Amino acid sequence: MKTAALVLAAGKSLRFKGSRPKQFEKLLGTEIIVRSVRIFLDSPHVDVTALVIEPGRYRETEKLFLSHGINDVLITDGGQSRQESSLLGLMVLKSLGVERVLIHDSARPLFRKEYLGEILERVCPATGVVAGRPARDTIYRYRNDAVTLLERQELWLAETPQCFFLEEILKAHTRATRIELSNATDDAQLFVASGGNIRFFHCQSPNVKITESHDLKIAEAILDSS
Repeated sequence: MKTAALVLAAGKSLRFKGSRPKQFEKLLGTEIIVRSVRIFLDSPHVDVTALVIEPGRYRETEKLFLSHGINDVLITDGGQSRQESSLLGLMVLKSLGVERVLIHDSARPLFRKEYLGEILERVCPATGVVAGRPARDTIYRYRNDAVTLLERQELWLAETPQCFFLEEILKAHTRATRIELSNATDDAQLFVASGGNIRFFHCQSPNVKITESHDLKIAEAILDSS
C-alpha cells in the first residue's frame, strides 16, 4: 500500500514575529522545515514525501534542501490557508497513486519517526489516526462571562501527524469546500465532520509545536537534554 507524508509549510508565521517564516529558522543548526521533512524521509514506512510551501518560495526551498543533500522531496505550492494548502497537497498525491497519507505540520520537528509504523497499523477505512495526548490541566469553557468546567478525562490535545486513507480525507476536504467550510485548524476536524471516526495515538515523547519565538527555545532545550 503506497504511503505518503504531506508536510505543510505554507504558513506566514505571523505569531512567530521573525524576519522570515518560522519553518526556515534554525533549530540547533538545522532548519525546522528540514528536520520535519527528515522524519518521513528516514522512515521505511513512507514511499513519498511531499512538502507544501508558500507560493514564491520554491527556489529558496529547493536550494535549502539541496544544501543538505536532499533531492527526493516533492515540493508544491500551497494556498491561502492551512486547509487549502492541505487540499492542494492531497490532490497532488492522488495523482501519484497514493493510498495512505500522513499529514504533518512542519512546525512540529521533534516527532519521532519510530512512531510512524504504529500509527499506520491503526488506520483503517472510515477511521483516521491522530497523534495527541490527554489533557493534563483543568479546562474551562468561558463564553459571555459564563464558565463551564469540562471533563478533563475526556479531553485530548490533537497534534500531528494525522493519518488517513487518502481518498477519504480528500473527500472530506472536497465536502468542506462545497459547503464553504474554510477555517478548519486540522484535517481530523474535516474528517469527523464528514462522518469519519478517529483514534488517538498517545504521543509519549515531546512533540512541541513551534508557534511563537519562545517555543524555539523550548525545542532547543528538549533536544539538548535528549
